[in-house]
Amino acid sequence: MDTHDPIMQEFANRAIKPGGVEMFTTSLALEVVERCRALGLPILGIDAFFFSERGTQPSMEHSIDFSTQSEHTAGHGFWTEARQFLIDKALLGALFEVVYKLP
Repeated sequence: MDTHDPIMQEFANRAIKPGGVEMFTTSLALEVVERCRALGLPILGIDAFFFSERGTQPSMEHSIDFSTQSEHTAGHGFWTEARQFLIDKALLGALFEVVYKLP
């Protein structure tokens, strides 16, 4: 865990960590997004993962990338969009990796 990462300091103990990647249930991912907003940390993307007998499977279909959006340079953090994305995906039963930019 990065000791300079306030999000992981707060949420790592509640994350699910297959392969060492911190993933969150939908409700916890929503909390992470809200905390990022409060700290002014822009959301770069959210990746969805499903678990099966074959292991952890990423889902590009149910992931979103904000990292190439020009609004990042204008200080837009994509918190509203990230929140809506997670609400829209809530019934999938996926776990989510929330990717954000540290200062």
